[in-house]
Amino acid sequence: HMKRVKDKLLYEKKVGEEQEERRKQREAKKYAKQVQAEKLKERAQAKNKQISSLKEWRKQRANSNYEGDGGDFSPQDFDFSGKKKQEGKQPAGQRIFGGRNKSKKREARDKKFGFGGRKKIQKQNDAKSSADDSGWTQGRYGGKFAGSAMAKTKKKKAASKKNRPGKARREQMRS
Repeated sequence: HMKRVKDKLLYEKKVGEEQEERRKQREAKKYAKQVQAEKLKERAQAKNKQISSLKEWRKQRANSNYEGDGGDFSPQDFDFSGKKKQEGKQPAGQRIFGGRNKSKKREARDKKFGFGGRKKIQKQNDAKSSADDSGWTQGRYGGKFAGSAMAKTKKKKAASKKNRPGKARREQMRS
């Protein structure tokens, strides 16, 4: 009897924990929805602010009777906070590494493998590489397999075949 009571209490406790977990998940979901809504509002406000500052910039330009193609100034030059952007672009390596110097290890790897980018096309054969015979020696088991274990075993087999007569000759020798 006590075992059944204990099992029932454990079951009720388990059910209560599951309900509590579900309730927490619902609350977390509601909170996440609120956070997302706030983010969307902030983005919309930032967008409206940029549009209004652009309109303001155009009005100022029109008021100063400026007739031209944009000249030195264009809407892209402004970060919409009224400040002009920095002139000139940084090289790709400096943008990625933040202007700090590369380590010796990184320099060695860049020298060995190249810096980024797609390598697939460089690895393809072209007319020059196909016509290049520098790594190839003619003859049996030359070229690719010249010093390999495979070539050595094949040479050994070829040498042993010379010593062993064929089946017909062996039968002749027996009789």
